[in-house]
Amino acid sequence: MRPTARRSLLIPGLCLVLAGCAVGPDFRQPDAPATTAYTPSPAQAPVKFGTAVGAAWWRGFGSPTLDAIIDKAASDNLTLVAAKARLRGVQEIANASAGRFWPQVDLEGGVARKRVNLVTFGMQGHSPVFYLYSVGATISYSLDLFGGDRRQVEADDSKVEAAAYRTAAAYVMVTGNTAVQAVTLAAASDAAQATAAAIDADREALVAARAGLAAGALPGTAVTAAEARLAQDEALLPDLRQRAAAAQNALAVLAGMAPADWRSPPLSLADLAVPAELPLSLPSQLVRQRPDIMAAEADLHAASAAVGVATANMFPRLQLTAGLEQAAASTALFWSSNSTQGGVAAGVVAPLFHGGALNAARHAAQTDYEASAADYRQTVLTAFQQVGDILMALSHDGDALASAEHALAAAAEQRNRMRAAFDRGAVNRLALLAAERDWNLARAQRAAVLGRRWADVIGLYVAMGGDWRHWAAQEAAQVGDTAAPTPRTSLN
Repeated sequence: MRPTARRSLLIPGLCLVLAGCAVGPDFRQPDAPATTAYTPSPAQAPVKFGTAVGAAWWRGFGSPTLDAIIDKAASDNLTLVAAKARLRGVQEIANASAGRFWPQVDLEGGVARKRVNLVTFGMQGHSPVFYLYSVGATISYSLDLFGGDRRQVEADDSKVEAAAYRTAAAYVMVTGNTAVQAVTLAAASDAAQATAAAIDADREALVAARAGLAAGALPGTAVTAAEARLAQDEALLPDLRQRAAAAQNALAVLAGMAPADWRSPPLSLADLAVPAELPLSLPSQLVRQRPDIMAAEADLHAASAAVGVATANMFPRLQLTAGLEQAAASTALFWSSNSTQGGVAAGVVAPLFHGGALNAARHAAQTDYEASAADYRQTVLTAFQQVGDILMALSHDGDALASAEHALAAAAEQRNRMRAAFDRGAVNRLALLAAERDWNLARAQRAAVLGRRWADVIGLYVAMGGDWRHWAAQEAAQVGDTAAPTPRTSLN
């Protein structure tokens, strides 16, 4: 074979080989963490390792009212609506980026008024003024020899994944926050109701003390003591009512409504059933389960691809172009075969000197990758801390609730004894009212402790990643729903 022929085959072959490679690092999913626990010592919480979070986990609490509140927030929350819209935008950017894999075809047309200088061709004078009509098409294709385009598409696809995971994380936070605000409202309402009953007993006791003082049966200290108890208990009520009002307003905003336009239906802690076991994943499973961690991993993938893009920019680019045009000075001759012109060309652009800009851009991409790797590790550590805090809180909640239950049982027993003694005439009404007050205050304290425990139970469901996979599957299954948070590669 002649040398020129061999060269003519070598160059296209080399292009095909180079087109199969992409410079820069190939992304590798971070390894699962080696740690196997969330706390230094086992937390005494009602959890079971390996238990998964089910779809619509809040339905396990057995309250249709709570179900309705959370369902409305999941449907109408504006933060979630905005996240879906941003996801659609990122998806369209990725779709546009994928277009670089296809030839670019453009249609051009025009009319120009011209006069040719004949001196240019060794002749004298100028030609008459004439019009040049033209219409044609051009096609161009960039051979992605070093994978810059593929790395850019890879980066854009990873950004879609990150946006999808953040949309899922928004859903988890919306449902979790709604559940927390709902139990906060229920706890504050229950505590306020019990405190109001204690205040009613205080007021009756004050009336009785004043009557006893007037009859000479009680000293003045009995009246001042009754007044002090009333003032002390009345001071508890505004804070409870404020908590209930703030939770009510928060629920309205979470449901996409103004606080003045929507009120949550009444909910009591007595309406909720505590699950026998709570879900808990191993740390190695959690990093594949929480959407915020998966979003950080997708960011790391995008940063890795960006290093490839910056690296490919330092290598040559080969552009193939072709064009076909009809051009004539007269419309009568426009479609004549003599008016047809065209050509094929190949061009190479190789960077030689850019003042260090390309190298600096590559270094910047590498440092951004390092920062993304640190962000990923920090996200994982923060998730582990959150789970550990909740497990410890659940353990302490159990102790606090046991104490509150014991105090309530003792107060109830004392109340029953005082009622029996009052019926026998063994004690006066002041003693009975004091027992009523203590029992109601014990009810209020138990409601506060139980509300904190419920908030921590919900926090564990959120820390485990919620049920976002089920939700994402439902969103993706809806016909015509372009906001489904399923990225270009599977979330599963």
